[in-house]
Amino acid sequence: GNYEEFLLVQAERLATEAEAEYQRVSFIRREIDWIRRKPEARRTKAKARIDRFDAAVAAAPGSDDQLPNKLGLRLPTGPRLGGNIVELERVSKSLGGKLLFKDLTLVMKPGDRIGIVGPNGVGKTNLLEACATVLSGSSPRTSSELRLVRDGAEAARIAARVRVGDDEHDRDVVLRPGRGKQLRLDGAPARSVEEYGAQVPVVTFLLAHRRFGPMIRDWQAHGAVGRRAKVLALTAMAACAAILFATAPRTWMAATGTGVMALVALWLWHRPEPPPR
Repeated sequence: GNYEEFLLVQAERLATEAEAEYQRVSFIRREIDWIRRKPEARRTKAKARIDRFDAAVAAAPGSDDQLPNKLGLRLPTGPRLGGNIVELERVSKSLGGKLLFKDLTLVMKPGDRIGIVGPNGVGKTNLLEACATVLSGSSPRTSSELRLVRDGAEAARIAARVRVGDDEHDRDVVLRPGRGKQLRLDGAPARSVEEYGAQVPVVTFLLAHRRFGPMIRDWQAHGAVGRRAKVLALTAMAACAAILFATAPRTWMAATGTGVMALVALWLWHRPEPPPR
């Protein structure tokens, strides 16, 4: 149901609970004087009356059952993401010959909360589905192309230019009910949905990763390597050199491998470090 139905059901439930609480309190008030006289519980009727009183007292609503006067909503801080989570530039979407939106440019950054508001049938769900479909090559809602194309139309097309860092990719999805779908990457046909979907999402995942994303972006932007990464790499190389000398059948083999790692370590140590954030 909708929100109006929810409010009606909630009002009925609260009214029922309030009436039950009123009856419980009234019963306790009527019986409290008799209980204070400490009647003997030897008789069956008296014992049953005392049990009913104890049950009514125990049925008092606890703090978890009572709504506070004010409610607060606190959203936990999510993990750190990349610079841009979603970036759309001049994206258009048509469904069965009907233009839903055109030249949509949208950039979402960590912490942004964007709401899509509009009357029923204007294409809010279609917008989100188009974004997911043009990235992965398949709809997250259904596996049938027939449900994604307007009744009476022969095809539907979703095209976008996806940018991840400095890389841009043209992605094109054409849906034809009964004839499958056509997927194109940078103008070339994709052999499968897996090939199409694997091009961008993996890079996006790595760039948005809270641990590896900043290191990859620093390398792309400045060719920089952090001090901690340098120390870890040099420590690993030193451990590998010790293993080589301990296990290599010839000393010159271990020396050659250690010399190559030493050159790499020297080059790595002289790489610039990322600017402070």
